[in-house]
Amino acid sequence: MPFLVKIRRRQPKFHKKLKRMTWSDLCWLDVRLLIELIIAAVRVRRRFQVYHWDATIIAAAQELGCTTLYSEDFNRGQNFDGVRVVNPFKS
Repeated sequence: MPFLVKIRRRQPKFHKKLKRMTWSDLCWLDVRLLIELIIAAVRVRRRFQVYHWDATIIAAAQELGCTTLYSEDFNRGQNFDGVRVVNPFKS
């Protein structure tokens, strides 16, 4: 789910503020979100002993509220705190 859609549904007042922001304001918002994602990825990496980029994908999926992650890079059925891995190439 795109960031702005998520914000509009969960925090309507903040969404109205976002509409009034300038491009530079939005870029700063992206930097803050990126920093939060990197910190979350480091936590995932340490907890589950996965590579950094894999941890970043898992952290992003968790942040977006995903329950299923389609990937051939993890063990089928593996669960990362509510994000379950499904290999689309295996039945």
